Amino acid sequence: MQPAPNQPMGFCLGLIFRRTTMGSRTGSDAHDVIFGSAGADLLSGMGGNDMLFGGAGADTIISGTNIDVLIGGAGADTFIFQRGDGADLIADARIGIDHVLIIGVEQDEVSFHAGEDGTLQAWYGGTDGSAADHGTITLSGYTMNDVGAMRDLFIFG
Repeated sequence: MQPAPNQPMGFCLGLIFRRTTMGSRTGSDAHDVIFGSAGADLLSGMGGNDMLFGGAGADTIISGTNIDVLIGGAGADTFIFQRGDGADLIADARIGIDHVLIIGVEQDEVSFHAGEDGTLQAWYGGTDGSAADHGTITLSGYTMNDVGAMRDLFIFG
């Protein structure tokens, strides 16, 4: 028997696993693992260190506070961040297909830096100097050589 959509499937090491059919799924303040469907899903991590898997559709994946791992899957996905979201990883952002939207942050508030293990990091916000006001997005599969192409991936405002 399968659990109803968005109901906990299991609990292990502090993680809550959720399954979804096409639609909207929101995590909790716990450490959630949320799977989307083959359709266009809206997934939101909320608090906790979350893992969000979009699936095959054109998904909208909203980061939450703390440290999140976002995987859009196939389809033109949109990853959404805002000030104070923490340090997050997008494992499969594709230039010209996916988009990264940073709400409340202008382009001049974002800087790109070489991350560990050949990744590219986008540092954003932090205009008041507080740690709570900034965020970091690590883009797997990109390096500083790809910074020029980031204008086709990032949306600001």
